[in-house]
Amino acid sequence: MQTVLKGGTLIDGTGADPIENGVLVMEGEEIVDVGPEGSVDYSEDGTVINVSGKTIMPGMFNSHAHLAWDGEHDIQEQSENDSVPIRTFKVADNMEKSLQGGVTTVRDLGVHKSNIYAKEAAEKGIVQSPRLVVSGQAIAMTGGHTWWCCREADGVDGVRQAVREQIKMGAEVIKVMGSGSVVEFTMEELEAMVDEVHRNKKKITAHATFGEAIERVARAGFDSVEHGGTMDQETIDLLADKDIFIVTTFSPVTLQAQQGEEFGMDPEFVEKRKKQMNDTSRYESITEASNAGVDICMGTDAGSPLVPHNEVATELQLLVEYGICEDALEAISCATGNSARLCGVEDEWGTLKEGLLADVLVIDGDPLSDLGELRDIEKVYLGGDLVLEN
Repeated sequence: MQTVLKGGTLIDGTGADPIENGVLVMEGEEIVDVGPEGSVDYSEDGTVINVSGKTIMPGMFNSHAHLAWDGEHDIQEQSENDSVPIRTFKVADNMEKSLQGGVTTVRDLGVHKSNIYAKEAAEKGIVQSPRLVVSGQAIAMTGGHTWWCCREADGVDGVRQAVREQIKMGAEVIKVMGSGSVVEFTMEELEAMVDEVHRNKKKITAHATFGEAIERVARAGFDSVEHGGTMDQETIDLLADKDIFIVTTFSPVTLQAQQGEEFGMDPEFVEKRKKQMNDTSRYESITEASNAGVDICMGTDAGSPLVPHNEVATELQLLVEYGICEDALEAISCATGNSARLCGVEDEWGTLKEGLLADVLVIDGDPLSDLGELRDIEKVYLGGDLVLEN
């Protein structure tokens, strides 16, 4: 039985121009046809839904999220003190919130091992969930950045073992803490982790928030950089030459600066966030990287205080506001087609192409004129199944 969405503006997630009066045909799990009205054949015996005045687009990726953090409490306190059952309930709740926010794929970059078990539960049908791309535990050097929720490891042999443990558990991407306030891990350790990951045909990413840290992980051969920061031209060129992605996460700084005082955060911390938000150097470098051909993906760092899992519009709006993306269409590509390529699933899902899995949103409005309209989600389809309707 076919499900047909017709009459809306169709954004396919590849960066191509939108299709006015578009038609999308789903059958089983897949998209079987897509295009403008008149060019697409479909059965009138199926479910035909007129979405005129609305927008059809791919389900979004949140390429940097933490399902076991709730967006309300201190992340170290949660990591150290949440019991396994409490962490499990948080993950399940945040799976649902992600779908409510139009996120049909979550790239979870670790809090203990909860994301591994979350994916297993989703695959067994125990809980309704977005598609998950999981890292297991992030790897930090002893006493390194956020060591309290990571697998600590040192030395070439030690980091190789840590990588192998995550892959054994089921990790698809390895997350490495490449910096805190200083650079972390030696070049030999970074290169050993890259070798181990790529030999196992997985991907590896690094938390790296300033130029020296970004340059080191790029030279080591990482596939992507989380957060990003101020970079010189040589580092930008290195990222472009090696096809290394940047996953932005402007939401925590911005939302904590704007809402932190009302939320009850430490005033000194809020003031620090305000200074960071007003420091243009970080996003100017990422803009320069984007202009140089570096692919940008959307992540929100969901689970951090004041960053709920159903809020993605802020991040996309900031990509345009800061000049990293030329317009809303390019920003949407950062959350769809670009992110699918980051995760290595572009031939399976992430854009609205014939033969791909039917992860589809219907937006009650026009996000191309106002990305805030992404908060008004009418329908979410996951593999052709209607999993959310408002």
